[in-house]
Amino acid sequence: MYFIKHNLFTVPAISIPSQSFYKNYRIQDLPVSYLNLLDEQNGGYLAFNLVPTTEPTRDGLDSVGIHYLFGLHEDFGTSILFQEHYHKTFSLPEYLIFFSVNDDQLWAFDYSNVTNGEPSIRYIDMDTDQWLTIADNFATFLDLLQVAPPDINEEKILSRLEANHSFLLGSDDDISQLLTRFETEPDKVWYFNWLAELLTHKNQDVQQAVFSAFETQVLYFNPVLPPTSLTIANSFKKLDPNLIDQERLAILLKEL
Repeated sequence: MYFIKHNLFTVPAISIPSQSFYKNYRIQDLPVSYLNLLDEQNGGYLAFNLVPTTEPTRDGLDSVGIHYLFGLHEDFGTSILFQEHYHKTFSLPEYLIFFSVNDDQLWAFDYSNVTNGEPSIRYIDMDTDQWLTIADNFATFLDLLQVAPPDINEEKILSRLEANHSFLLGSDDDISQLLTRFETEPDKVWYFNWLAELLTHKNQDVQQAVFSAFETQVLYFNPVLPPTSLTIANSFKKLDPNLIDQERLAILLKEL
């Protein structure tokens, strides 16, 4: 399995346009191995998070991070069909078809370099102007994928893709650190979605970290909390009463 299946990140059904989706590129021009992969899941977060490289990148001395693969559907931002937007944004050659974008880190099929009908795989860092050929084709690229502990160093600014991927791949300790790191996150809906999801975590240390994070939100960010806050508060009642301080929980319920 190449993808992570998760309740927070459902993907639409495959939608194949009848005409070309960018310039003269049609769906049948995409690599067979990519299309076959979408039969497993129509894009999404990967069960892997890095690819080895022949030179240093912003992500490591001999690797670069990757987080999400575009699917084939009509939802902007997570679909390969919206090439026009990325080409207007980055002003790159038309022979590049992007299959993953993380802010200014781009992954593309390079149709200027085709072998046996398959485009090579390029990584492009727009910030540092780094261009790397990663693999001769997409099937080889898939074989290169590796998994490593997510980089949640406080000095590293995490994009939303990276933050979600870190929650998905992180250890119990990583999750606790991430909850603390993002406690001042302005997008409370996003943060509370993770709180609600992590309430179901099997590890009690994580459940306690979720309660501590929720307590911080109620005590310091109450005016901007999303409607789900009361539902989450009541969900703590279902946990082991020895796990959650019931007096503290009662105080939080009064605050909501």
